[in-house]
Amino acid sequence: MGRNDQLKATIAAGDRTKVLRPLPEVLTRHMTDDGDIDLDGMALRLVDEIALTAYELPHYMPVAAAPRLFRVAVSAGDEGDRTRLLWVGEDDGGEAVRRVAAALDGMDVEAVAGALPHSLDMFVTDDEVVLLLTSDHLRGLTEFSTREQWRCLKVATALSSLIQLTSALIHLHDAGFCLGGVLPEQLLLSPGEPHLIVGHLGQLLPLELMTRVQAADMLRKDIQSVGQLLLECVTGGPIEERVADFERVLDDAQVLVDSGLALPGLAQVAVATLTHEAPFAYAGAPDLLAGLLQMRAEMTVSLEFRCGLASTAGNFPMRRTDQDSCGVTETRVIYHGIAQHLGFYCVADGVGGEDHGERASQVAVASSIKAFHKALESYPFDVLRTNVSVVARSVVKVAAAELAIVGEADPDENRGATTFTGAVIVGDRLGLGHVGDSRAYLIRDGEITSLTRDHTLASMKLALGEMTGRRAHESSDDERRISRYLGTGNETPMSWIDAFDPRLFPHLVRPRGWVPNGQPSEAPAGIASLRRGHKESPTVEQPVRAASENITRDLTSERPEGPGSDWAHRSGVHVFNADRELESRSAFLDLLPGDGILLMSDGLYGELDDEQIGRIIEEVQDPQECAHRLLDESLKGLSMDNVTVVMIRAHQGTASLRV
Repeated sequence: MGRNDQLKATIAAGDRTKVLRPLPEVLTRHMTDDGDIDLDGMALRLVDEIALTAYELPHYMPVAAAPRLFRVAVSAGDEGDRTRLLWVGEDDGGEAVRRVAAALDGMDVEAVAGALPHSLDMFVTDDEVVLLLTSDHLRGLTEFSTREQWRCLKVATALSSLIQLTSALIHLHDAGFCLGGVLPEQLLLSPGEPHLIVGHLGQLLPLELMTRVQAADMLRKDIQSVGQLLLECVTGGPIEERVADFERVLDDAQVLVDSGLALPGLAQVAVATLTHEAPFAYAGAPDLLAGLLQMRAEMTVSLEFRCGLASTAGNFPMRRTDQDSCGVTETRVIYHGIAQHLGFYCVADGVGGEDHGERASQVAVASSIKAFHKALESYPFDVLRTNVSVVARSVVKVAAAELAIVGEADPDENRGATTFTGAVIVGDRLGLGHVGDSRAYLIRDGEITSLTRDHTLASMKLALGEMTGRRAHESSDDERRISRYLGTGNETPMSWIDAFDPRLFPHLVRPRGWVPNGQPSEAPAGIASLRRGHKESPTVEQPVRAASENITRDLTSERPEGPGSDWAHRSGVHVFNADRELESRSAFLDLLPGDGILLMSDGLYGELDDEQIGRIIEEVQDPQECAHRLLDESLKGLSMDNVTVVMIRAHQGTASLRV
């Protein structure tokens, strides 16, 4: 028995691998006694070999030996084994591996949504090339798809997977490569989640070796194959023999009706991918992506919101007025087939005496609502959604500037100040702008979570480790004094305005620009075609980094922010991770059906603990009734402060397209 066969037998005896043929020489040469493959100090455990389907190359492409693809695992300690893909090319097969490496070189991993593995390392000798690839989704992907598996997928899952695939095709086409058509056998797919990876990249064809006509034909085949995959999933059967029928759809649209494909979004994708006539056919993969996104828009179930608000001066005999204020403004629009909710909600707790505190909270609420409407007029939906906390903090900054103007106009009466907690909801995302000790809570699945951090002496001591969480809750009046506020005496700097509590980032709230799997991220600079012709479409994430920097400047005046740097006013906060602190200021929270958002002044949580508040919200579903119930419960004792609440509930809407 040769050395290669012995090594194969050793590995197989441990039931650790299934190898289709004798191992390549480059692997056996680097195999250790325990069966691991040692490549440049990295120990790889061979899992199995992935059988690659043989494809017929176009006659004008040079014939080369096919590379081989192995699944390997890298030991990662407590995290378990990390799955990797290992391409091995010997002799002529090395050229195919080099093409894979070139196609993945410089790839924006976020832009392709994980649909392409990315390169970790490449090992090259005179006649051998080994390429090590990885992806965040490899662990859950065990087998390549078959047509029967694909046809049994839920349409929404298949659509999300094809959006990933199209994002990958855009990258490959821009890099000068194509697949010449995509088959399910090239795809690693997790049926439970819309995670898809183009695992079989040995079919990559370099466009530079083709004529212009040949290249256009191959690119067209990529686009057409995506349309066929979508239609196979929708119909549950083969579609190839029906392509000719769809080619005559421009003469007889009844074909779509007879086939059950005359559905919004789906009909457009079917025609544009399966016909060849301009201008009906897609010109390129970016147009296909826009079509798939529009279909998903038609299938999107948007959130709907209901709101209730209430306030009371309380029952303490010495408190004669209600210095709290609150406000709500909501609008509902439909952009590109998606019903979208845009809303602003706020609570302000005035301080500084009866007249001054009441005036300060009223000015803050009124000016912030006007600023929110200005943001709606100035920015498209995409920018607002991606920068939802930037918008919320900028709105609070406007309120701070207005209060400073009030103080300058009447310097003898400038003793007013107010806390402020404002929430912006754009679509399904929540952003916050927060100063003081009013609070925002999330109620989800029976649990209540504080989304904001109190700006009080007690919270500063807690951050510095001088006080426990229990003592902070039971702290004295002096320790409960607010350390930040919006005032008429001076303008509040932007660095005083928080969004989410940094301790919630990133396990609950997400960094700006984050997108779930199955959705393309912001278009990278190298894929300019993604942006052409779709600048206002809310179904495509726009590059908004520059826009986010302009929001604060556009919404606020050019008044100076006050002396000192960002950290000069942040006593105690610097103990948090600085990166997490800054990221949390522009982060967002994905809202889910059934979520409740509660904004409140300190008069409520001063009377009721979190458990009592959460129980009432779970018991009373109507938001207006819930708001009044919270006030009633707070008044069962002797309420020492004004009490104000804004209660928001998210509900599942309906989709315009049901497949």
